[in-house]
This record gives sequence, structure tokens and C-alpha cells, in this order.
Amino acid sequence: MQRRSWSIPLGRVLGFPVDVHVSLLILLGLMLALGGDGFGLAGLILAALTFASVLLHELGHSVVARGLGVPILGISLFPFGGMAKMAGMPRGPRDEIAIAIAGPIVSLVLAAGFYVTAGLFPVGGGAAAALGYLARINGMLGLFNLLPALPMDGGRVFRAWLALKRPFLQATLTATRLSRFIAWGMIVTALFTNIWLALIGTFVLFAASREEWMARSGQANYGRFRSASIDHCGREQSSVMQASGPAIVSGLDTFRTRP
Repeated sequence: MQRRSWSIPLGRVLGFPVDVHVSLLILLGLMLALGGDGFGLAGLILAALTFASVLLHELGHSVVARGLGVPILGISLFPFGGMAKMAGMPRGPRDEIAIAIAGPIVSLVLAAGFYVTAGLFPVGGGAAAALGYLARINGMLGLFNLLPALPMDGGRVFRAWLALKRPFLQATLTATRLSRFIAWGMIVTALFTNIWLALIGTFVLFAASREEWMARSGQANYGRFRSASIDHCGREQSSVMQASGPAIVSGLDTFRTRP
């Protein structure tokens, strides 16, 4: 039975299929409709640049994964961030570390570039403010994803580091326990800060449980690919997520032009 897709294809970038989930478009539409004069063309442009930054983060993962022989099914953009979908696991823990760390490196390089470029414009001007915002968003995207919580980049680095010294299943179980602790910390913190953090924490809880199930069931291990899980149209049936967040949701509230 064919599953309903809630994503809209955007095309290919560097050979990777890219799509956007309809929830992201709905969220932007609601902000445009409810924001009035505070969310206009400038806000939409800034939003597009933020999504482009997330896409570049995911391309960092995807390019390194392809170079290491890991097939990439595609890249998806969601309200909470982005996701590169791999058809299987890397060949070993060192490959997983290389793939996982590539995204944050791209984001931190972008943050530095936007920060330096912002200094070339007059302080207080629109260009300096927009570039400064993009520097902060990319910096946050890079640093936040280094948290050791699966399926985020830091969680994969942590699991791979453990797997250098112990079996994959044991490393995954340790990593998922820490992931749940961090996820609940996000949810509790959200009670006093931003509700989006609770949504991200909930996502981490479910994703960490999925990582544990895949490891326990033997569906995930280094060097294991599931080409049979991709149908003749290339649609994903089962994949490994390389997820990144939360640059989009944490930044959307600031996509308002100043009078």
C-alpha cells in the first residue's frame, strides 16, 4: 500500500532530492496572514535564507556521506529543522563521526562568514541586522546540534565515540538513555521559555526510541544498508535519519520587519 506523502518536492541540489513538508508552508502562511505589516517581503526573504542555511547544513552531511559510500535518499525541511535521509548506516564509527560533524562545521563557517560580512555594513542598518541574525541562527544551528542527543549530530558523534570501544548495541543504548534525559530537560525548560523547545524535545524522545528499536532489532549497525527497503520509485521505506534543528522554529518569531 502506497503511503501518503506530506512533502512537496523542490528539485535537486548537488544531485540530492530536496522536499519541504507541508507543515512548514502552512506555518509560514499563518505567520504571513496573522503578522500583518510586521511580516512582509523582508520577513519572507529572511525566512528563505534561514531555510537555505538549514539546507546547506544538511548538504554538508549528504556530501560527506556520499563520499564515504553511504547512499542519500533525500533531504527534507520541516518546521523544526532539516533531515538528511540515509539508506543505511556508515561503514564504521569513524565514518559516522565524519558525516555527523560535517553539518555543524558548515553552519559554524556560515555563522562566521555572516558575522564578518555584517561588520562591513553600517551598525543599525537593515543589512547589518539581517546578516547578524543569520550569523546567530547558523551559530545556534551548529552549536545546538552538537548536543549529545540522538538523532542530532552530537548524539551520533557520541554514539560513534562509544562504539569505538564497545559493541554497537551497547553504545546505542547508552546514547539513547542520555538522549531521553536531554529531551526531558528540553520539555521541562520549555515550560519557562519557548513551547517550540517542548516540540523538539518530544521529537528527540520518539527518534531516540526509534534508534534503540532499530539497534535492538538488528536493523541498524555499521556497514548495514537496506537497499531492499527502497521501492522501484526510490521512495523511502526505512532509513537512518540525520536530523538537525531547531534553527527554523526558534528563529521564526524574529522574522518581523522593524518599523
